[in-house]
Amino acid sequence: MSSTGDIFLLVFSVDDRESFNEVCSLRKEIKLAKSKLGKSKENIRVPILICGNKIDLEAERVVSHIEIHESLGEDAAVFETSAKAGTQIEMMFEALAL
Repeated sequence: MSSTGDIFLLVFSVDDRESFNEVCSLRKEIKLAKSKLGKSKENIRVPILICGNKIDLEAERVVSHIEIHESLGEDAAVFETSAKAGTQIEMMFEALAL
């Protein structure tokens, strides 16, 4: 795990609970690593974008919108995308560039 990144993009599949659990764990690890690097032990803001992919597979979805927001918080930058259909891909990359 690299703690030297400036921005992080974490991707999970909405039809794969384990991938969502892994993203939640990685997000915590990144925040912890970044707070240890900072001079202040306060809750520092780390730019992390989270992408829930495969929304085109709505029938197989196992991670709900509500669960995403409950687990990650309302302040998390979350994009629900479909690489297959191109849904919100451009918006997600625009957010990465900001």
